[in-house]
Amino acid sequence: MKKRCPCCSREYYGREIYCTRCGVPLERKKVYIAGRITGDPDYRQKFEAAANRLTDTGHIPLNPANLPEGLSRADYMRICTAMLETADEVLFLPDWQDSRGASLEMQWCLYIGKPFHCGEW
Repeated sequence: MKKRCPCCSREYYGREIYCTRCGVPLERKKVYIAGRITGDPDYRQKFEAAANRLTDTGHIPLNPANLPEGLSRADYMRICTAMLETADEVLFLPDWQDSRGASLEMQWCLYIGKPFHCGEW
């Protein structure tokens, strides 16, 4: 079955990863970034670096570090759960095991079968 590149509309058959005409990834994924935020003074930079890597490879990062400050822990988890549900895949940063929230997100991925990667993208 033929598909079309989202950038240049070139037809392809689904076996290609990048468009041979414009170089755009043919299958853009929404990727949720999971990792330690609470207690990490450098969390914004860490999450932003991961988001930039995802963007550079043609994907759409869903970055919980961009949420406003001042919400309750329950509010953050409600928002993050919606982002997690929306994502095609999850990227767990190296420190995810040090986070109660990211540990819950990992358990959720395992339970429902959501694809994930641990470490760098």
